[in-house]
Amino acid sequence: MMKRSGLVFLFLFSLFAGLQAEGESGAGEKKPVGIDFFTKVKRISNLKEHNGDIFFTLSQADKEGNSYTPPDLYQLIDGKPVRLA
Repeated sequence: MMKRSGLVFLFLFSLFAGLQAEGESGAGEKKPVGIDFFTKVKRISNLKEHNGDIFFTLSQADKEGNSYTPPDLYQLIDGKPVRLA
């Protein structure tokens, strides 16, 4: 069984690799960072490991409400985040 730190590293690596691939629109193209950029940033918190499974909550900035969306619960399954109902 993989140690907890190894699972956390695997989770973060797979998540950021997916986010990087999703955000590639033009290598080398730089754009100014504005307030709308921060509405696209997702906040991961409450990262937990239970019996080898990884769970976490994810929320996003809400520009109109000047806060964050209520967090949704996710589980990492086969290296991909799956939202739990």
